[in-house]
Amino acid sequence: MSHWKTRSIHKCSTLTNMEKCWDMDVG
Repeated sequence: MSHWKTRSIHKCSTLTNMEKCWDMDVG
C-alpha cells in the first residue's frame, strides 16, 4: 500500500468495499 493511501485507510476501514474506497480516493 502506498504511503499516500495511509491517510485514506482510516475512512476506508469504515467501508465494506475497500476497492470502492480506493476508486473514490483516486478519483
